Amino acid sequence: MKKPITSLFLLTSIILSAQSNSLSEESKIIIKGITSTTEHFEKSRLNKVKIHIYEYNKKLYTYSTNKKGKFEIIIPENSYTVLEFEKENFITKRFLFDTRTNSKTINIKPFNLEVIMLQNIDGIDYSDLDFPITRIEYNEKLQDFDFAPKYTEQMLKKQEKIILEQEKILLETTEVSLRPIP
Repeated sequence: MKKPITSLFLLTSIILSAQSNSLSEESKIIIKGITSTTEHFEKSRLNKVKIHIYEYNKKLYTYSTNKKGKFEIIIPENSYTVLEFEKENFITKRFLFDTRTNSKTINIKPFNLEVIMLQNIDGIDYSDLDFPITRIEYNEKLQDFDFAPKYTEQMLKKQEKIILEQEKILLETTEVSLRPIP
């Protein structure tokens, strides 16, 4: 009777050990960040920005930034995840995280993200920003996640063009309001 109990104990230990190993190998990636309206994020933080998390175009959940505009999100490794930032009167902004890799990426430090939201101004075509503003992927040389340079540069140029259009419209509106009424 002693042998079956010892065998059962040994078998249970092996199964539990295998399960704990498989859980530790499936790591998560932590994304910490802040949302604001300008590059001076200390003075222009946006609170209650909704963050929709999609994995392979399937919505997983929605999160909101805190009253200081900060957020911390965990996304799965070896996945294709989009973070979509949304707030009323602002342009929705998307970030693509391609965490698919053949490398072991366990214990990666949190990825820091500053999200600058653009106000929605009538008369501007924002369709170029329907695509993710950047693509973040695993960089073998850095052994960490980083922005895909070519894609990000291309999208930032499109965003800069839109910002210039916004500034032009705001300047025109300001000039009109400063003219004396006859």
